[in-house]
Amino acid sequence: MMHKTLLLSLLLIHLCVGAQTIKIDIDAYRMIYSPEHHKAYAAVESQDPQYPNSILQLNPLNGTVEKHIALNGTPFILRQTADEEYLYVSYQQGPAITKIELAGFTAVNELTAGNSSILDFAVTADDDNTLLVIRGDQGYPDDIVMYKNGVLQPKQVSAGFEYYSALSIRNNGSQVYAHDRCTSGSEGLLLNILNDGLEAHGKIWDYQMPGSSFIKNHGDLLYDDSGNVLDAFSDSIPKLVARMPLYRITDEHRTGFEYSNIHGSYVYGHALNYKCYISFFHGENYNYMGSFKLDKEIEIVYDLAVVDADHFILVGLHYSGENKCLLFYTSSSKDRLVLDTKASLLKAGNRKWGD
Repeated sequence: MMHKTLLLSLLLIHLCVGAQTIKIDIDAYRMIYSPEHHKAYAAVESQDPQYPNSILQLNPLNGTVEKHIALNGTPFILRQTADEEYLYVSYQQGPAITKIELAGFTAVNELTAGNSSILDFAVTADDDNTLLVIRGDQGYPDDIVMYKNGVLQPKQVSAGFEYYSALSIRNNGSQVYAHDRCTSGSEGLLLNILNDGLEAHGKIWDYQMPGSSFIKNHGDLLYDDSGNVLDAFSDSIPKLVARMPLYRITDEHRTGFEYSNIHGSYVYGHALNYKCYISFFHGENYNYMGSFKLDKEIEIVYDLAVVDADHFILVGLHYSGENKCLLFYTSSSKDRLVLDTKASLLKAGNRKWGD
């Protein structure tokens, strides 16, 4: 433990002078930010005393709750449409997906998957009424299907004996990658997106992405909460692009993660020894670049959203094991990371991690 603490003190750039962290005691699970509307949206769990089973609209700079929508179940996954006009939300062990119109912040539609639970889903970029859905039972996937305007399409892909339970769509919208986040096999399946459903394209054995909770994409690159980056859509299968050394600076596998075009970096929110950090990795070289240290004690970080160059939102678990909370972090010009120069890479590419 002493060695780990010393390593952190040597490698992390603690830039917290003049920074501010606002902690909001709302038991959220997921967080998403809309640049178009300049609003943050949080999925709140059932045990929250103020907003149980709700979607909140918040001021992204200070956490003020502006509006909320009460739901009929515990929200689980949030997805924005490409034009940021709508927000979709699924439910824990539930068969429904609710569509929310963001301008008026009202629920406008609901899709149901019969008796199946929805493990994950994705919205196609060219049609906000076309959803790709992994259906299953008791947390185990059965198939991957397409819904258009709420209608199940005929071409479907069975999950078979695999546990594909996380989805990410290729940047050009022609393919989708399904990842096994349930078992140690960590297999991936590439699917072609057709007009009337899906068809299997081929497997990708991405053993370098084990135990991923969910996956996201930056262009055609996929990345996960463990710091792995994979070119899943390459003609050369498999093709691992990088493994960011996230495991060196976190106690918990669970992290919040996002690619930030503003910083040109992969951004991770994580905890170490009950301290909370926001860490940056170069967008092309994947080298560690530095961290902000938040002035709150957190045991686990579940989600992270990047608002702008100076503002970040995290979903964290209190160190005492109480309900989760929201953290609104503001840096300042005095502690701004310089993320776009070679000097900020700490020469990590020319030496072993920790040297």
